[in-house]
Amino acid sequence: MRSRQKVMNAIAFYLANRELVDAYLKEGEAEFEKLQQSFREKKSASVSEVKNSTNTEAK
Repeated sequence: MRSRQKVMNAIAFYLANRELVDAYLKEGEAEFEKLQQSFREKKSASVSEVKNSTNTEAK
């Protein structure tokens, strides 16, 4: 199948299933945000642990 045909098929699929595709993409974005927030929290906790450990060892 040629590239142009693949693009046209993808567009046709999206237009025929717009609500389904949009809902799927929103779910993916929400999951990404959730994982990103979890990573930030874990990173922040790890940095705090290292700082506390460094401060304790320096005393």
